[in-house]
Formats: sequence, structure tokens, C-alpha cells
Amino acid sequence: MHFNHRNPLILCVLCISLSMLSLPVSCAKKAMAPPEPIVDVQEEVIVIKTDDSDTASGMLIEEQIAAEQALAEAAAEMDRFVSEAIYFAFDSAALSPGAQMELSWKAAYMDRNPDIAIAIQGNCDDRGTVEYNLALGERRALAAKTYLVDMGVDGMRIRTVSFGEENPVDPAQNEVAWAKNRRDDFIIE
Repeated sequence: MHFNHRNPLILCVLCISLSMLSLPVSCAKKAMAPPEPIVDVQEEVIVIKTDDSDTASGMLIEEQIAAEQALAEAAAEMDRFVSEAIYFAFDSAALSPGAQMELSWKAAYMDRNPDIAIAIQGNCDDRGTVEYNLALGERRALAAKTYLVDMGVDGMRIRTVSFGEENPVDPAQNEVAWAKNRRDDFIIE
């Protein structure tokens, strides 16, 4: 067959045919996925960042929990220091073995917390005169201070005061109430 290159119809058919032959090759290239190494590298970076941030978050949470526990323990110790009074026998400023144990714990607390200063408040039951009970309350507060100083606490950190019978815990008039009122209280200043 002889083609006449002057015939525009034949030339047009020929161009269209050639265009159609190249079309599937070109579409096949566009359908190909991006090269694997690029996808893998991006996924690895994301995984590494996620793992690092999870680890960092986990460490921060653990540190926060530890700090909260330490604060709770410190608050509990301070609460015990203030809330645990020591008690005395009737008409006495002598420290019982139980009072000495509590004062030893208080001395250790003060050693761990060298910036605190305290007041020891001596108290009595309401039997006896006002003057006698003020003097007895002072002897009780001084007995506790002397014990703490003997345990190594700086005496300049301890102030004593006597309330005598003026600060009862239990105002009832019986042995149980009187025993509660014969005490030293400890206040952190």
C-alpha cells in the first residue's frame, strides 16, 4: 500500500494510531507505587518518634507520681508531728517511755527538716490552782525540750509556752478527760 503523505485523512489516522500505542505504556508508569525505601523511612521515623514520646511521657508520669507520693509522705509526717501529743501522769512532768519514743521520732523529724522551728505547749488538767498549773505546764514543756536537745536538736529552734489548764482537749470532769488534758502539744512555727 502506498501512502500519500499529502492525504490529510491518512495522516490523521496514522497519528491517532501511534498515540494509542503509547498510551498504555504511559499509564502503566503512572500506576506504579512510590519506591519502597521512601515509604519505609517515613514509617520508621514516625514509629521512633512515637516510641520516644511514649517513653518520655511515661517517665514524666512516673516522676510526677513519685513527686506526689513524696509530698503526701511529707504532709503525713508533718501532720503526725503536730497531731501526736505526749501525755503525763497526774501532777508530774516526768517523761514516760511512750513519750520518749514519740520525742525520739520528733527529733528525727526535726533533723530531716532543719528549717523548722517549733513551740511546745505545756497543758494541765483543771485540778489545782491556776498558778500551779501554769508552772506545771512549763515544766512539762521544758522536759520535752530538754529531751529533744539531748537528741541533738538545736535549742534555738524550740520555744516553750505553758497554757496551764486554759486549753483543755476534753472539758469533762473525769479521769479520762483529765488524762487527755495532761499533755504537751507541738506546733510548727
